[in-house]
Amino acid sequence: MVNVLLVDNYDSFTLNIRQLLNSIGCSVRTIKNDELQWSVVEEEILPQIEFVVLSPGPGRPDHVKDFGISDHFFDTNIPVLGICLGHQGLACHFGAKLHVASHIIHGRQSSVFHNGDSIFQGLPSPVQFVRYNSLLITPESLPEELRLLAWSKGQDTEEMEVMAIEHLQKCFVGVQFHPESILSECGSELLRNWLKKAYRWNLAYRPGLGCRSIATSDRDPSTPAASIADSPWHVRSTPCSWCEPQDFVADLLQRSEYFVWLDSGHSAGQEQRISYVGTPSKCFSLFLSFDEHDTLHFTCGKRIEHLVKRGMSRFNPIYRSQNDKLTATCKNVRYFDAMTELSKELHVESLDYPAIMGAFGYGLRRETLPPYRRLTNAGRRGKCRLDAAMIFTDRCYAFDHDQQMLTRHDLAFKSQCGQDISFHKSFDAAPFDWAFGQRHDEKRWSFRDCSQQADLKDPRRVPYGLEKTQVIKSVEEQRDSYLSKISSCLSNIRHGETYEMNLTTQFRFRGADTSPPATSFSQRCFNMFCKQRKANPATYAGLFIWSSTALLCSSPEKFLQIEGSDNQDGDHTRIITMRPMKGTRPRCKNSQADEESRTELENSVKDRAENLMIVDLVRHELNDISDGVQVIKLMEVESHSHVHQLTSTIKGRLRSDVPWSDAIKAAFPPGSMTGAPKVRTVQLLDEIEAIERGMYSGAFGFAGRKTMFNVIIRSAVVDIDDFHDNGAVSCSVGAGGALTILSQPQEEWEETLLKALTVVADEK
Repeated sequence: MVNVLLVDNYDSFTLNIRQLLNSIGCSVRTIKNDELQWSVVEEEILPQIEFVVLSPGPGRPDHVKDFGISDHFFDTNIPVLGICLGHQGLACHFGAKLHVASHIIHGRQSSVFHNGDSIFQGLPSPVQFVRYNSLLITPESLPEELRLLAWSKGQDTEEMEVMAIEHLQKCFVGVQFHPESILSECGSELLRNWLKKAYRWNLAYRPGLGCRSIATSDRDPSTPAASIADSPWHVRSTPCSWCEPQDFVADLLQRSEYFVWLDSGHSAGQEQRISYVGTPSKCFSLFLSFDEHDTLHFTCGKRIEHLVKRGMSRFNPIYRSQNDKLTATCKNVRYFDAMTELSKELHVESLDYPAIMGAFGYGLRRETLPPYRRLTNAGRRGKCRLDAAMIFTDRCYAFDHDQQMLTRHDLAFKSQCGQDISFHKSFDAAPFDWAFGQRHDEKRWSFRDCSQQADLKDPRRVPYGLEKTQVIKSVEEQRDSYLSKISSCLSNIRHGETYEMNLTTQFRFRGADTSPPATSFSQRCFNMFCKQRKANPATYAGLFIWSSTALLCSSPEKFLQIEGSDNQDGDHTRIITMRPMKGTRPRCKNSQADEESRTELENSVKDRAENLMIVDLVRHELNDISDGVQVIKLMEVESHSHVHQLTSTIKGRLRSDVPWSDAIKAAFPPGSMTGAPKVRTVQLLDEIEAIERGMYSGAFGFAGRKTMFNVIIRSAVVDIDDFHDNGAVSCSVGAGGALTILSQPQEEWEETLLKALTVVADEK
């Protein structure tokens, strides 16, 4: 086993390099470029390793904030392989200069020529490698001690571009391209050649080196998920008479305003054809909300109070107990830590139905992207009241649209002897008689109880039809500002700060009143969503109302799914799947024009580059929490009601010690909504967008034995204050698109408009 130190320059592809090294027999330890002092690395780590790999990353190698301790390795006699930024760092260390490439390449293959020696021995020339670089080494500046190994030719010119170099006296090699990319050829062969070269060097110049075992990763040990046998729960599933979920929710609203509706009823031909409606009861349910000040509010029923208290004990909750519920507040909490502890105590992943349902907002990036730091709120608009809202529900209805089957799942504790306790007498009642022993006119409770929000029974008249003239006026007012922001993003890409930026904006649309005067907030939001789902059906749609805000979602994009089964040995294998979308074209009424639009997307160099960058990013994120990461589908076109989308599918085997909440945390925010490298890009987007995205760009879905979350796009957010006395309603719609060096500003603006307008489109 070859011991390797992989230095991460805060790139979003680094763990793909680790996967490639593991595949050729290397034991890899990964550290950030600012994680340890150089003296610690030199004295405690280097004596144990056989060679070093310096990863790609944003920025420039002559900036310490970008390259960290990486430059110090070139003062040692240890074999070093630099990739992209690491390659440029090797050149700069010995006096070479960098320049902005005349033809910048991000996320595309490039023909690399070589003479067949050193690490290119046995490789074809030219060979296709994927590149992500804005900067290049200036050939004329190469010092005598650095030798050119490989090169490419500039587009429409014979200008030589330096693609690989090596040091003549030391075992230092750099490559400008990315051998770990899914579309690079001969990446394994190139690294094997490097291993042979490093092995010969160590024999000659480091003869005392022993092949000692080192840590293979920085993973923190954690407790494996509890087995199903340890669960205190029994789930009883009861077949019910079929009805459409829209009709079900309409009836439900006559009895209660508190539910979550995850809707796939209009997704014919798509993989997700089960809709869910969660209807929490008093005694078993848990409501959680998390605000931008890192304060967690929760309310739970008496029957699960002991489990919730145990799960929240280390977060120092301040409790307020009432007759039938327990409410509490925890300050300075990390939300995903709290979700992990609560899910463990509630045995969420043992439950065969969506036990936890809700949404995470984009604001939670402050927890998931160390060392990211959120900008202060000064000068920023559109603060989001909540960054997350979730429920633990004891009753859920599953609507199988293909089989026309409706199943009700009810939760109860097991008895001490392993038998079920008595379910309430209403357990076997008709589907709409849904409350555990509650009269239909009895007031129920929700997020309002723990966040002191406005009365949901607001009598103001609320419209749900949007006027086209107001839509056009709203978007035209933002055009110049958005084009200016596109220019700022492209400047950052051009100077090597990032490869791809997913710029977004928020539109405010107004509509006209059609609801009766006394209609409740929940009913009005339901009316709006029914119109939206008819006009823009989507695979991962849903309606979620919390406090005085509602999310009306028509997302076609899956963020993450976890699903598994037990084998004969009792081992539980979980497969994690991610399906990023990048690349959009409008649907056309004319079939020939529609096919031309689809074909254009399928063959678009720009859109394929966008998609590839996010595929490589997602592979990196999955490699942190799972094994055997593979790309199952690469850049396939999916057709939806209003748009064609370029979609890829990546899978891995989720490690047994990773709960669902940690899997979400590892990949959040969705890479398709940020760009790459993720941390640097998100920080740049904060500065350019200058407005909080709120729930947009987050994730909405459920967790249980199966976990599935979408990406919150094609969605409207409505607040109770958006309903005006003059008979008008406003809603916020987020939209945006990925920017690469190939982006044309006007085309990007038009794509952003297309996405926003699908949310408020007229019914077909």
